[in-house]
Amino acid sequence: MKLFTRISATLNAGAESAVSRFENHEAIAESVLKSIRQNASEARVRHQRVVRDGQDLRRSIQNLNQQIEQWSSRARACATDDESRALACLERRASCRKQLAQAEEALRQHMALEARASSDLEKMQTRLEQVTLQRNQLRSRESVAKATRALDAVDGQGSAGINELFERWEVVIGESEILSEAAATTTDPLAREFENEEQCVQLRGELEELLHGDSDDHQ
Repeated sequence: MKLFTRISATLNAGAESAVSRFENHEAIAESVLKSIRQNASEARVRHQRVVRDGQDLRRSIQNLNQQIEQWSSRARACATDDESRALACLERRASCRKQLAQAEEALRQHMALEARASSDLEKMQTRLEQVTLQRNQLRSRESVAKATRALDAVDGQGSAGINELFERWEVVIGESEILSEAAATTTDPLAREFENEEQCVQLRGELEELLHGDSDDHQ
């Protein structure tokens, strides 16, 4: 039974290693990044909606405070002349105060929700940056590793190594140069005749200078 367990574990490890070698790591990483970006985008939209809701609550609280102050002023203004109207104003002020208490409680709960949403969004953004950086680093390492393997493969081919490759390349270039030189020697006969005469004139001039120099030395 223990032997069967060890064999199974060995086979599973070998299968996992084979899958790891053949899977497209970059494509999988890009898929993960795409999913994180999408989740972060959705979280950002939700966070903006939460912020707007909080702003609406704050404006509502401000408006209710203004209404409370307004109904208080109205009650004071008509208290002497019309007590029933003053009492009605106080009744409406009480209703506004009740709404204010509810709005302030809702704002307290909303602030906790907004803080949690901001924290979640920040964590998600940090995670996205970490995964992106790690993906880029591994991509660079993989590129360097592939280039190194390619160079090692060329160096390890024996007679077909990089030095032999350059030697064969140089032979081909040399053959081309020889052909170019041979083509250059098959010039026009008349031009070659003039070149020979010009060379003879140059050599005679050098000979005369040499002879004059010797005669001057003897004198």
